[in-house]
Amino acid sequence: MLVQFYNVSKIYPNGVKALDDISLKIERGEFIFLMGQSGAGKSSLIKMLFREELPTRGQIFVASRSIVRMKRGDVPKLRRNMGIVFQDFKLLESKTVAENIAFAMKVVGASGREIKKRVPEVIDMVGLNGKEQSFPTELSGGEQQRVGIARALANHPLMLIADEPTGIWIWKPPRALWNSFMISIAKEPQLLWPPMPGNWSNRLISALSPWIVGR
Repeated sequence: MLVQFYNVSKIYPNGVKALDDISLKIERGEFIFLMGQSGAGKSSLIKMLFREELPTRGQIFVASRSIVRMKRGDVPKLRRNMGIVFQDFKLLESKTVAENIAFAMKVVGASGREIKKRVPEVIDMVGLNGKEQSFPTELSGGEQQRVGIARALANHPLMLIADEPTGIWIWKPPRALWNSFMISIAKEPQLLWPPMPGNWSNRLISALSPWIVGR
């Protein structure tokens, strides 16, 4: 089991209840869509996965490790096992496509040899061959998002979390990339159902504040 939520609730200091007694299990290799309106608790749930937020009540396990009991010093190691595709990309504008990806590998201690081998691999996976030396400002929004995906995949994460990745569906990714996705957040489900490769699990989880349903 990769992710387990046990009776998790999240109540913010202002009294807003984001999550109410949810239990959820995610197996390795699953591809999951988490959908719901703004304020339904999607972002709160995702932030708990990489311990940016902690639950008010309940337990969360990622790769058999308790998020709640985890020491602060162990959080960077947890996050190194996650690839996160941000909605606003968060690319370094002064660095090229290849340099953005390489930088993400350098900060976790990858060797020069590993970086030289892996960067072209992930660029090819997201279909950006020929754009290696382009800067973010020279790319379209969809291309910038693909750089974000390549960067998130570079360190072979256990889990890939994509925050509203609707822009990527204008292009059909190869099976290798599909198999790397784990959790996607979206507000508009009609944009998130491209043809799926067979023989692997898919689930839709609907978020209706303050409950998570459809699991």
